[in-house]
Amino acid sequence: DPQKRPDRAITTWARVDGAQTGAHLVIVGDGPERTAVERAVTDAGLSGSVHLLGRRTDVAPVLGAADIFLLTSDDEAVPGVVIEALMAGCAVVATPVGDLPAMIDAARTGVLTPDRSPDAIAECVIALLADPDRARAMGIAARADASSRWAADTIADEYGRRLATLVRTDS
Repeated sequence: DPQKRPDRAITTWARVDGAQTGAHLVIVGDGPERTAVERAVTDAGLSGSVHLLGRRTDVAPVLGAADIFLLTSDDEAVPGVVIEALMAGCAVVATPVGDLPAMIDAARTGVLTPDRSPDAIAECVIALLADPDRARAMGIAARADASSRWAADTIADEYGRRLATLVRTDS
């Protein structure tokens, strides 16, 4: 989807790859931008470090294999995939859009980039890749935080409390 800005992810990854981190970018999903993304990967010479998995239903093992989750969107509300990444124990690097500032505990569970530029995003990714202990600690904190904050029973209780305030009772 264009709002997810896969073009920004590829441009960002060209900078990360240029820093010779040895890291790989895995892109999951499919849609109208697929052909453009494939072309951008090829044109940037990133075929060896960018892997397009297409549509997947086995999100948990894919996220479980990741060290860092990258979100380059222009617009989000409460992205479910970020919740899944946090629950899988991924440190998150994301642009500061939508509710992400409330979802990511900056410097503890992930990093919110100072802006949406590929340079700023790449700098954050490269810094985490250069400090695997920090990335691992963020992943551990992310899993612990998300497991309590985003658990189904916690969310159901919160919805129940909020709905109860909307219900008018006549006595």
